[in-house]
Amino acid sequence: DGGAARGGVGIAPDADLRKKVGHQQFQAAWGYGVGSFPGIAWDKDGSLIAAVTYFPLVTSAVFGSKPVTSYGSADILVSKIDPRSGNASWGVTVGDELDQNVTSAAVSSAGPGVIGTFMGTLDVFNGNQPDKVIVNSGTAPVDFIAGFNDADGSGLWAKKVNLGGGGLNAIASQPGKDYFVVCGAAMNNAASLAVTGTT
Repeated sequence: DGGAARGGVGIAPDADLRKKVGHQQFQAAWGYGVGSFPGIAWDKDGSLIAAVTYFPLVTSAVFGSKPVTSYGSADILVSKIDPRSGNASWGVTVGDELDQNVTSAAVSSAGPGVIGTFMGTLDVFNGNQPDKVIVNSGTAPVDFIAGFNDADGSGLWAKKVNLGGGGLNAIASQPGKDYFVVCGAAMNNAASLAVTGTT
């Protein structure tokens, strides 16, 4: 019935639904400040998980009960949306004054997983766990994988992925599974690849 694919793969299962629900929600908050809409998946409750890269036209908006605020440049927004009403249960922004971008998203039993690239710092914990912030001190974007709590969008973990100049392309899971599968391309020997960060 397509349910497994809808629940796991970070590709919009229905372009009309993405347009009516996702873009409607984000445009209502930020005008037309959404620069990229690559990550859509379904959670165990049938809610829409949307991960976007956005360039806000205003600095803040409210998703559910939480205000989300742009840090400048390109930022990441992960949001849980009721597909029947278009209302957001929650939304969280991840970013700093440099660029952060989403590549794809999927949902496991714990909640959404997002892959992308970042410059500077990536803090999915909203400042509450500074020792777990991952840092890119280089001059080129680095890939990351991050997990969020399905109930409230709080950050669970984040990992920096060194692919030697390559990149992560896709992430997949299902709401009943407790793991993510990611794939990408590496520009280095497999033995030299490194995944670092928080658990």
